[in-house]
Amino acid sequence: MSICDGYFIGQCLAGLDLKEAIALEKPLQKYESKRLAHTSKQVQAAVNLGQMFHHEPSMLRPVRNLVLDYIWLLQSHVGEKNPREIAAQLAENG
Repeated sequence: MSICDGYFIGQCLAGLDLKEAIALEKPLQKYESKRLAHTSKQVQAAVNLGQMFHHEPSMLRPVRNLVLDYIWLLQSHVGEKNPREIAAQLAENG
């Protein structure tokens, strides 16, 4: 769970009596429906980056390192996309 997940789940549960399990069902479903797509993308991106950075055959590592040192792709794809998505979700959820 990320800090963003904590924020969004807090918004969904704000004002509820947390002792009533039945009262939690709808807000938690709302939270899950709003966060599932984003969280799934984050998990898949982590798997992909893990494969690229930690499971690359040793002979290809210098080529991988050279490419990653001189391209904008990683920053524009990963570094700027996530904050944009989170900002959009914050705007949508207030």
